[in-house]
Amino acid sequence: MTGMRRLTVSLVAVLSATCASPTPSPIPTVLPTPTATPTASPTVAPTPIPTISSPSPTGSAGSQLFVKEGDGVSGTGYVIQQADGTLRLCELAVGIPEASPSCGPVAVQAVSMPILPLPGWHEDGGVWLSSYVAVSGTWVGEGIAVATVAETAHLPTYETPIVPCPPPDAGWNPGEGSASARERASLVLGGEVDAHPSLYSGMWAAAPGDRSQATIIVVGVTGSIDDASVALRALYPFDLCLTSVAFSAAELHHLALDLAATSPAWTVRVDTPNDRMRLGLAVVDQSTLQMLSTFTSQPIDIKPLVQPD
Repeated sequence: MTGMRRLTVSLVAVLSATCASPTPSPIPTVLPTPTATPTASPTVAPTPIPTISSPSPTGSAGSQLFVKEGDGVSGTGYVIQQADGTLRLCELAVGIPEASPSCGPVAVQAVSMPILPLPGWHEDGGVWLSSYVAVSGTWVGEGIAVATVAETAHLPTYETPIVPCPPPDAGWNPGEGSASARERASLVLGGEVDAHPSLYSGMWAAAPGDRSQATIIVVGVTGSIDDASVALRALYPFDLCLTSVAFSAAELHHLALDLAATSPAWTVRVDTPNDRMRLGLAVVDQSTLQMLSTFTSQPIDIKPLVQPD
């Protein structure tokens, strides 16, 4: 994405960037007065939150994402007023039809909010919340002492991956066979892949390099591609890409359970096309480093809600 900054560093290095400062007591939030007619506010270009990758060949940039008290920080999300009047910056909870807006598990307290009303400040189902905003300020141990707030674009969270295989000599043929025949075959193929989680990482749809409308079925294979080809192409005689992966679906599922059990404030998602775990959390602070210390050699990409400036 043009103009956007992405930083990938080693989780091992992040875990080494420790801070001896004790965790301070929570600071009370300055409560807003709900206002039904928000004032106009500036719009800023979206800035993606970087991810921390583990493992990684680099090892010197981990301290760039470690946050300690007094650091300048920034983040993006929605600001929601809680039932007790406090404000939190977060991503919205999903999967609850017709429920009032609420924060998901990844959230931080917004302290001393200087701008009222917030951009897009409105009531929805009895809950007051902002539009999607970018905030900056100072980390105070339990949240952000906010200095600036501006409306920003909500970046997409998923993009169709590119096929990791080269095209066959005759090129991809997405029109081969009827749609119903391809659908039936894909169901059979998916059943075979799911039945052997130690042999495969999973199955997904990918786009050719030109990102045309065509989609190619991809299967991640932990063992022999030749053996997998014999077993799987007989079930799916259409465009099929078999690619080697390091981690099986069974291994990733086990890792996901371990991460989810470590903290209820984390969000965990298996990223099958990249053969990794996606871990969402509030901030990479001292307590987070301690919890992550047992996962330093695992295929985890960490996305913090709040990052240092």
